[in-house]
Amino acid sequence: MKNNVHEKAVAFIVVRLSSSRLPGKHFRTIGNKSLLSWLTGHLQSCQEVDEIVIATVAEAVNEPLREFARENNLSCFWYEGEVDHVTTRLVRAAEQYNADICLLISGDCPLLHPPLIDSLVSCLRDNPDADIVNVDFKPGKTAALQGVQVARRRAWELAEELSESPEHKEHHFPVIAHHPDKFFFVPYRLDPGFTGQDLRLSVDTMADLDFMNQLHRELTAENKPFRLPEVLALLEAKPELKEINAHVHQRALVETIYTILIVIDSGQDFGFGHLRRCMELGMQITERLGWPVVFVVDDSFAHTLLTEKGFSVYWGAVGRPPRNNDHGAIQTFQKTSRYDAVIIDIANREIDQDWKQNFLKNIPMVIMDKTEDWTLTSDVLIVPGVTCPVSNATWQAVDHPLLLQGKEFIIIRREIRQVRAKNIKKDIDLLIYQGTEDPIDRLEDPGHLNSLTVEIVTGTAEHFPELLARSKVYLSHFGYSFYEALFLNTLPLTWSLSGEADTDVQVFNQKFSFDFPVITPDNGGMNQLCNIIKGINERTNNQKQTRQNMEPTNSDKTSNKSSPFPFPRRVDITDGTPNIIAAIKKLMAARQFPDRIRPAQYHNSLN
Repeated sequence: MKNNVHEKAVAFIVVRLSSSRLPGKHFRTIGNKSLLSWLTGHLQSCQEVDEIVIATVAEAVNEPLREFARENNLSCFWYEGEVDHVTTRLVRAAEQYNADICLLISGDCPLLHPPLIDSLVSCLRDNPDADIVNVDFKPGKTAALQGVQVARRRAWELAEELSESPEHKEHHFPVIAHHPDKFFFVPYRLDPGFTGQDLRLSVDTMADLDFMNQLHRELTAENKPFRLPEVLALLEAKPELKEINAHVHQRALVETIYTILIVIDSGQDFGFGHLRRCMELGMQITERLGWPVVFVVDDSFAHTLLTEKGFSVYWGAVGRPPRNNDHGAIQTFQKTSRYDAVIIDIANREIDQDWKQNFLKNIPMVIMDKTEDWTLTSDVLIVPGVTCPVSNATWQAVDHPLLLQGKEFIIIRREIRQVRAKNIKKDIDLLIYQGTEDPIDRLEDPGHLNSLTVEIVTGTAEHFPELLARSKVYLSHFGYSFYEALFLNTLPLTWSLSGEADTDVQVFNQKFSFDFPVITPDNGGMNQLCNIIKGINERTNNQKQTRQNMEPTNSDKTSNKSSPFPFPRRVDITDGTPNIIAAIKKLMAARQFPDRIRPAQYHNSLN
């Protein structure tokens, strides 16, 4: 029987700004609006919702939520109790706002659909004996309306009484699923049009935010609104878009969460290779494992970029005095016991012999791209690429850390992967990477470059990935960007004043069977460079002429979508970050080993 007494329906948005995986995500933008603005805007369009309440906890970091509520004429429940007791917070909020029907709204889901929410509220109002609306849909599908639960307050109060363990109190009433016999559910059959395969529409990581922004860009280009029905139609037409965040790990109710510390060198004198690859590694650790990552740097540009990517960042170094912190607002790193493992990716800065005793003790340690004596007390050494100075065979001593090296551990950051997928035309002859003291400043005759299409970039250029994809030749000091160039079918050449290749360059060229000279700024070097580019252009033109003279087959049409490769063969490189993460995951699983120098059987367990 329908209840003739109007029941007050209140939507409670569960939100805190101290997310360990993507801090402040609710104020990060999707298109031209913040995630929270999209969410509240959809709720304000609901006809069956009487009030909207932002339910947060009394922490200084959450003050912007109170300001947002005031600016948007919303209520804000400022919970003074235990910050992790979500169930108690919600029950107290429901009591304060006299809610009869309670809508639990996850603050992570920007694609709420007002007509569906209204239908759920009406369903409960039409069934006064029911406690909770049970959304039913076809097995094997995923509900597109995510982050919404509609229940009567009495159901919340009973669920709070039943929530005795921390994992029950820290989540959105999971105890209800454990005691279904104590609640009266009214079924709501979800329209099949609001279901799908492998839908992930919440924002927990940077990959999720990238996914939402790509959806917004696609819909905006078609003059369509950023709404759930349009998003589902877009994903039906372009299912490949789901790959953007398909790798993101959905945390379980009970799960061990580790906090990973990453120490890097970046900026003047050190370049940006350590920053670029570890930023990608950190994001994928968070996305694939659900573990928060904290960075330690002593470079202001790196600090800014890492913060923009959603990391917590401290100012400092490891085993060395940090550079001056000109930005006093950047918090200095303090040694604490709250980190479960550390990854170190640093340049050739002198390290104290007792660095480990003065830094972090008794936690697993991974060191990137170093094999010096000071690294021997670590657990795992990872050399991502082909330039490792030692082989696995010569390294397998009992007292050595596990060595992982080779092409399968090359980190290719997402900006590079994304730009390759666009199949950009190669219309730049030469891309020169300009460092602090580059040979370009000492060219004997700059006129050699006049006949070429040339771009010059520095390490901080945001458009570097696209320029690299458009380029036929990339000229730089040897570094990690050489692998990115190969990934984008661009020929990397070494730039040197002396004309001599260092050991890494020699090994790199040998491993990839390259026979290209080191380019010098004198006339001889410039002539060599111009001849190489001339050969590439001739090869490209010959390929085009051959294709024009042949009747294209279906396979030819498909292959022509990708840019021509400038050298005789394609170099096969893929993103090896998942392989590194798998090793880190195994390391953490085996952390019960007490010895800092890992025994031989420990090496075997990680292989």
